[in-house]
Amino acid sequence: LVIRATRIAAGVRIADNMPDETRLRAILSDENVRRLQDRLRAGGGMEGPTEQWTSEPPPGADPGHTTSFSIADHEGNLVCITQSLGSVFGSGVAVPGTGVLLNNFLYWADVQPGSPNLAKPGLPLAMCMAPSISTRDGEPCLALGTPGSYGILQTQAQALVSHLDFGLGLQAAIDAPRARLWDGRLVEIENRVAPEVLVALRE
Repeated sequence: LVIRATRIAAGVRIADNMPDETRLRAILSDENVRRLQDRLRAGGGMEGPTEQWTSEPPPGADPGHTTSFSIADHEGNLVCITQSLGSVFGSGVAVPGTGVLLNNFLYWADVQPGSPNLAKPGLPLAMCMAPSISTRDGEPCLALGTPGSYGILQTQAQALVSHLDFGLGLQAAIDAPRARLWDGRLVEIENRVAPEVLVALRE
């Protein structure tokens, strides 16, 4: 169910990565959510993009330049930071006195003609990093971030499902085996998942 939901959510994100307020209300409307739930429960194979609008990765793409950390203090303050270079070329310069490295995320900008996420001057750059703080009754209670390119959005959702829906402790939820969806129909599942589960998923 989570794998199917991830595939659907990726398609929605790619089609409307930076919606204005009117479009966002339409995406989150009860009617649209019911339509997405129907697709989720429909069964059958699913395929679609999970990365950018185009299914072709950038030449020489290497997503190994990201880290994330979360900190809480005794007063209940939380911070979650995800830092990424985007790619090595053009980065590696630290802002004096800060320890913050400049990045090369323009390398990730969507420049495909016809893309709904086409990068344009003056607009925010669509970003896959998603440091998050969850709240309970308006108070911060959980910080969660991760590296992993477009897999960030999938890893965090799976950890939260394990923690919130299945009651695993936070560390156990983070350590639980996961799947990573790629463009098309490909689902890469960690080898810690039992073989009989993989057989059932293939069916």
